[in-house]
Amino acid sequence: MSEAEKNSKKVIIALGSNISPEINIPLALNALKEEFGDLESCSSIWQTKAVGSDGPDFLNAMAAIQTNKDIAIIKSEILRPLEEKMGRVRTSDKNSPRTIDLDILIYEDQLMEDELWEQVHMAVPLAEIWPNYTHPESRIMIAEIARQLQEKNSITGVELKG
Repeated sequence: MSEAEKNSKKVIIALGSNISPEINIPLALNALKEEFGDLESCSSIWQTKAVGSDGPDFLNAMAAIQTNKDIAIIKSEILRPLEEKMGRVRTSDKNSPRTIDLDILIYEDQLMEDELWEQVHMAVPLAEIWPNYTHPESRIMIAEIARQLQEKNSITGVELKG
C-alpha cells in the first residue's frame, strides 16, 4: 500500500441539479471520475421536488471517493470550479434553480451537512451507498432515517437514457 493510499480519506459528495439534470448529473459524475479516478461507489439517481421553492424537480445522487486531498482544496479547487464550468450561477437565493450543485456531505466520517437527517434527497441516496452510516447522537443508521423520510416525502428512482 502506497503512502497516498494510507492517507486516503473517504469523501461523500452530494450532487443535485434541476436545470437539464438528465445531462448535468452524468456530466458531473464523469468529471469527478476524471478528477479522482474510479468512484468508490455511486448511488442511483433520485427525483425530488425542489426544497424551499416551486422550481423544477431536482435529480440527486451521491458519490463516494477516496482521496488524500484536504477538504478546502476539494471545495475551492475542484467542486466550485466544476460548478462554474457547468454554468452554475450562485445567487442570494439558496433555493434557486441550478445546473449543478456539488457539496461535500461527509469528509472522513465527519458530517458536513446536518440537514442530512431531515432531507429525503440526501438521506435516500446516502443510505443506498452507506446504509450503516450512523447519527452521532441518536445512533440511528441512515438506512432507517431514509425509510422514515420516504414514508413522508416523495422521491422516485430515475433511469437516465443513454
